[in-house]
Amino acid sequence: MCDVSDGLLSELAHIAQASSVGIEIDSKLISANPDFKELLDLDSSQVWRWILGGGEDHVFVATTSAKVPDGAIVIGKVVSGTEVKVLGISELPDVGFRHF
Repeated sequence: MCDVSDGLLSELAHIAQASSVGIEIDSKLISANPDFKELLDLDSSQVWRWILGGGEDHVFVATTSAKVPDGAIVIGKVVSGTEVKVLGISELPDVGFRHF
């Protein structure tokens, strides 16, 4: 588990690397969230850049067993491999805060 203040994709890449796994995010699971429409209405051209690469979002992303804890929102799954992929998004933003 880690906070996503440096960007969701960046933090998922850290989790994947540290755990020697791949992570597959389903964009449909994210866009099904009621808050997604509000972001889409603000600027549809940048919405995935904000969601996947934006920072300063002080929430947590984690992997868990098949039993999802109460209050958690499933956005993907752990898979074999070593990459982070987002189904439904062809071009991933190369963003995320770099400390140095």
